[in-house]
Amino acid sequence: VASLVNLSLEKQNKVKIVRSGFVPFLIDVLKGGLGESQEHAAGALFSLALDDDNKMAIGVLGALHPLMHALRAESERTRHDSALALYHLSLVQSNRMKLVKLGVVPTLLSMVVAGNLASRVLLILCNLAVCTEGRTAMLDANAVEILVGLLRGNELDSEANRENCVAALYALSHRSLRFKGLAKDARVVEVLKEIEQTGTERARERARKV
Repeated sequence: VASLVNLSLEKQNKVKIVRSGFVPFLIDVLKGGLGESQEHAAGALFSLALDDDNKMAIGVLGALHPLMHALRAESERTRHDSALALYHLSLVQSNRMKLVKLGVVPTLLSMVVAGNLASRVLLILCNLAVCTEGRTAMLDANAVEILVGLLRGNELDSEANRENCVAALYALSHRSLRFKGLAKDARVVEVLKEIEQTGTERARERARKV
């Protein structure tokens, strides 16, 4: 599996590896292999997911659920590479819909609240929030109150995380009357006004748009 990771680092090999039928094998290792093998399998799936031509195929072949499960793995490397794989895979609409159907949104939100892989999980949530199904699932899971609470409590440990928190709120607000009511209940305006004054340029711009 480590050899496969090394081969996948070359761009011209990424599609060849997927078309040669290695993804189901990597999924089996991720689900049932020993620790080091799981690390390499997660790393390989992350590497393969970087290629746009592979994203849909990896989702169709069933990698999403095992990657979600691997976010709870003992190995930090397995957790981080699985999260990065999910981020890149969730750039594709078909995979966003699959993730929503798997019911991952409450799990991802709870991980952000717990500070578990928060930076990477926020990126996945931002991707899910740009599609109608993902927005609905996030609003159902109380995402507005959770995200506003994180911003209000200064619980996010980096400016990048604050930016992505605001970016997720911005995506949730898109064409959503329901968002307005939830945002009002969460008193989002006072939080966003503070970000307008103290946040990064990207965060300030998104806060103003919301």
